[in-house]
Amino acid sequence: MDITLEQVERLREKMDVSYADARAALEHAEGDLLEALIWLEEHRGVRTEQGGFYSTAGTGREAPPPAVPADPPGRERPGLREQLKKLWRFLAENEMEIWRDGKKLSSVPVFILLILLILGFWVVIPVLIIGLFLGCRYTFRGPNMGREEINDLMGAVSETAERVAAGFRDGTEKRRSGRTGDK
Repeated sequence: MDITLEQVERLREKMDVSYADARAALEHAEGDLLEALIWLEEHRGVRTEQGGFYSTAGTGREAPPPAVPADPPGRERPGLREQLKKLWRFLAENEMEIWRDGKKLSSVPVFILLILLILGFWVVIPVLIIGLFLGCRYTFRGPNMGREEINDLMGAVSETAERVAAGFRDGTEKRRSGRTGDK
């Protein structure tokens, strides 16, 4: 591809390089101005006057967008202690409620539930599952829960357990009635 004087001038405008360096970069990039800019930065260690901004829109004289600071000044990220306090509040202020036949049987703080799950996983999980088949429903309440997806999921699990239990009862009743009719 033929390199024009306009391309060389434009590259020199963006980069602080000689005509020879600008022409060599354009020849290496086969006339692509953006590729030539990148090649010069990588291989020559040349820095741009405007922070390396290049745009194909307009005249190319637009200013780069302002840089956004990572953290606003005066605002520090919470430390480990604050994060632990926040976790403790979440575990202590929220609770799991156990309902059966529209009556609240009990409520357990999420912290206690977590400890029971850690210490007695093999006992707590079967008890919760048996409770589902006996008609118990579990919901989570508290100031920090804010998301109803958890309770929707718990409701769906309860409904599924009720359908399975009803199917089991119906099957058991059919077998009983079949046996008594044989005698």
